[in-house]
Amino acid sequence: MIAKSLTQAFRLNPMSLRPAMGFASYESLQRREFKKFKKAAIVLSGCGVYDGSEINEAISIMISLSQHNVAYQCFAPNKDQFHTINHLKGEEILQKRNVMQEAARIARGNVKELSTITAGDFDAIFCPGGFGAAKNLSDFATQGERMTIDPQLEHALKQYHLARRVIGACCIFPVILARLFGKSTGGSGVRLTLGSKGKEWPCLLYTSPSPRDRQKSRMPSSA
Repeated sequence: MIAKSLTQAFRLNPMSLRPAMGFASYESLQRREFKKFKKAAIVLSGCGVYDGSEINEAISIMISLSQHNVAYQCFAPNKDQFHTINHLKGEEILQKRNVMQEAARIARGNVKELSTITAGDFDAIFCPGGFGAAKNLSDFATQGERMTIDPQLEHALKQYHLARRVIGACCIFPVILARLFGKSTGGSGVRLTLGSKGKEWPCLLYTSPSPRDRQKSRMPSSA
C-alpha cells in the first residue's frame, strides 16, 4: 500500500495499471520506476500530526524508499514551531519547541537544515503532511488562501520544480504546491491527484510537470 501510493508521485496510476497489467506486471513496472532514483530528500515540519510532520506518513515514505534501495536525507527549518500541542489531549501547551530538533526525533538525529538543500543533490523530494506543513512550513492554518510559505522551503521547491525533479507531497502539503505553482497565483500550473477511497490509502499527492502536461492544464479549480 505504501509503495503503491508513492508510485503516484512517479507519474503512475496504480488503480488503472493494476487491473489491466496484473499484479506481477504492476510490481515489475513499479520497480523500474524506483530504479530511476538513487537519492531523495524528505522535508519534515516537526514531529507529531497536530504541530509537526505526520509520523505515519514520514516513516512510510522512509520505509518505501529503503525497500527500493533509494537513499534519503531528511531536512527541516531551524526555527521555532508555531505552537506546541499535547497530542494526548489535543490541547495547546505553553512550551516552545524547535522544528529541526523535533524533526530529529523522526530522523534519529540525521536531519539537516532546510537552507542547505539543493536540487542537484537529490533525484526527488518528498514532503509528508501533518499540521506542521500548515503551521511551520506555511501559515495556511491561520491565513488560508492568503498564506505565505517559509522562504527556505519556497526556494527549495522552486529549485526542484525548475530542475524538473519529482516532488511528492502527502495529506495537507499539496496546498503549498498549489499556492506556489498554481496558475491562479501566477505559476505554470501543477497536477494534483487524490488517492482512492475505501481500503486504499486516501492520500493527496503532487507530481511535478512532465512533458505531456504541457498539452493541457492539470490544475483543479480550487488551486
